[in-house]
Amino acid sequence: MLAFYAGTHVTASGQSAQQQEMAQWRFHVAEAERAQLWAGYYESLASGMVGANENHLLAERWRSYARNQQQWASHFQFSARSFSGIRDSGAASAGTRNNERALIPVARPPVVLKNGQAYGLSELPAAVHKALEAGNSLQNKPYIWGGGHRYLEDQGYDCSSAISYVLVRAGLLNRILNTTHLTTYGQLGAGRFVTIWVKPGSHTFMTICGLRLDTTGGVVAEGPRWRTTARSYAGFVPRHPPGL
Repeated sequence: MLAFYAGTHVTASGQSAQQQEMAQWRFHVAEAERAQLWAGYYESLASGMVGANENHLLAERWRSYARNQQQWASHFQFSARSFSGIRDSGAASAGTRNNERALIPVARPPVVLKNGQAYGLSELPAAVHKALEAGNSLQNKPYIWGGGHRYLEDQGYDCSSAISYVLVRAGLLNRILNTTHLTTYGQLGAGRFVTIWVKPGSHTFMTICGLRLDTTGGVVAEGPRWRTTARSYAGFVPRHPPGL
């Protein structure tokens, strides 16, 4: 589920009532445009045959969030007018509009791979950055069935221990889980940033902003790696950390 910010107050002490309303308006306008960028990003991923349903769902959730923020922006714009008596739609000056554009992230993928390591935009939540760092630390580890289940730091990992390791290091889990237990982790459905895909008793992998961490998809016993190749999502149940 998306973590909506509807009603969040973005004010500074000492501001007039009108300035506070305008600050709220600028915040929600920026959030709406940011959400549209993410919606476009996931819609572009949905053009592929694999994972299309997941990406369409994420795109629609971001569009829903954008609509939500647009409604709040309209509310605060109307409130600001009530303080100043402004009647036309140009409540903000060109300078203000230009400044608010500067708050909107550049339209580029939220996570990129460089030399086998994943890096996220600074705008991503801290937990997502920690998850990426944890995933990066697994890139040279081999696949060992049962590895990582007794000791968090181990010589190698299997699918469930690798995913659990990332969640633990990101502060999103407090113990290693197997695929059966991962089916009840967090909340059902694809997440805004992080999704754990589970086939009980069989296999699990995760996606972080569309980038997949998986122990399959390369050579035999290769271990957990960031994957950019296509794979089937059939039979996998999506779960996500609350709020992410």
